[in-house]
Amino acid sequence: MAKEKIRILHLYYGIMNLYGEYANLLSLKRFTEEKTGIECEIISSENMSEAMPLDYDMIYVGAGTEKAQKRALADMVPNAQELKKVADRGTVILFTGNAFEMLGKRIKSAKGEEYQCLGFFDFETEETARRITGDAVCENVFSEKLTFCKELKDLLADNLTIGFVNKCTNIKWEENHQQSFKMLLGVGDDNTKSFDGVFEGNIFGTHLIGPLMIKNPHMLKFFAWKILKNREEELLAQKVLTADTPLESKAYLISVNELKNRISQENN
Repeated sequence: MAKEKIRILHLYYGIMNLYGEYANLLSLKRFTEEKTGIECEIISSENMSEAMPLDYDMIYVGAGTEKAQKRALADMVPNAQELKKVADRGTVILFTGNAFEMLGKRIKSAKGEEYQCLGFFDFETEETARRITGDAVCENVFSEKLTFCKELKDLLADNLTIGFVNKCTNIKWEENHQQSFKMLLGVGDDNTKSFDGVFEGNIFGTHLIGPLMIKNPHMLKFFAWKILKNREEELLAQKVLTADTPLESKAYLISVNELKNRISQENN
């Protein structure tokens, strides 16, 4: 008997899709179908209300311009509680680039205007006149919450996450939280070499783009595992963790070694 297909919602695929971020979902679809045999469907929508009910295995929002971010917020905030409910029930939520900033309380523009955000986490974002761009290399500190799966924890401990940061904001947290990444190269939420992002339950946010799952086979496996785990597909969840990704792994090793050399040079 065929298993029920995996359904992924790509929200604001037109306006929040800079830098080819849609490739995160294309790689996840291909990988999951090849390694599990379960059909994976990507549903694209520019309007959250039209995507109701939110009965998806994953909901994704990528990076956009500052103007596009505000347009997406205007549509998303009225449905914030419904989004939080489905996350609590098992839908994986992934926001990359400046979409991550939408998970906090509010965004204050460079002109002093304030925009209400989803309010899932206790942080505020301030836009600045300075745009920061550059490569990023990170330790996967979010794995600290994955004590129940040694294979996954080891996978994330053994592989640094790489990507790119392009932002003109500064994030101020009001309380401690589980960060996604510790920055070894590049800047974090507060524009110092600190920490980036948030991971809580089924919600994952990060400024890292690249796209994230294209550059990092271990992150591709993590999100496939997370979806399957929430569907109670235990055997398949374990299977994707050890799946072979020869081409992706080769490209990753070339990139991460180059970036490690840069870190060594900067520290000398």
